[in-house]
Parts: sequence; structure tokens; C-alpha cells
Amino acid sequence: MEKAFGGVDFSQVKVHNDAVSDQLNQSIQARAFTTWQDVFFRGGEYNPGSRGGQELIAHELTHVVQQNEGVVQRSLSKKPSPPPTPQNNKGLITDKLQVREQVTIQHIQDSQ
Repeated sequence: MEKAFGGVDFSQVKVHNDAVSDQLNQSIQARAFTTWQDVFFRGGEYNPGSRGGQELIAHELTHVVQQNEGVVQRSLSKKPSPPPTPQNNKGLITDKLQVREQVTIQHIQDSQ
């Protein structure tokens, strides 16, 4: 996938496909969404072995690149930008979501 994006290093991208990720996607009626370098998949949608799954992953990785202003952390890059906050995250979809319940999401690597 990195080659298709011109050699961008996606090693810092974290895939979330647990029950919390599923609930978050259901709440916004999405198959997947990306925030910064975290990609959250709805239950059953993370399927890198299928063409449709690869297309969805590629779509979300496009958002990773966009949200990191085209510069995903590379091995020789400077420090990555800070995580989004209400002060520096204006205009992203998370600003428009209505929070019904506080959820803590841990950064975990894909367990599959």
C-alpha cells in the first residue's frame, strides 16, 4: 500500500477494529473513519484480503495523508504534529459529531 502512495511510511498508523470502533462507526453510520493516524473500522469491514477491503483501506489511508497535511511520519522526518484538540481541529467531522457518551480509546496495534 505504501508504494501506491509514493513511498509514504504508514508504520505509525494504528488500525482499530474492536467493539468500540464498531460502535463509533455505527453511531455515525460509517464503514470506517480516520482521525489523524488512527483508522477505525466497523465490525467486519477490515478485510485486507479482499479487493473491497483493500479499497476501503486505501480510502482511509488517503485521509491519513490529508489529515497529516500530506506528511505522514517518515523515518527521517521531524516530530509529527500534535493530536487534534478542539482549538486546532476546527472543521473536521469530529467537531460536528454529537457526543452521547464519553469513550476512552487506547492506541492499539491491529491484533489480526
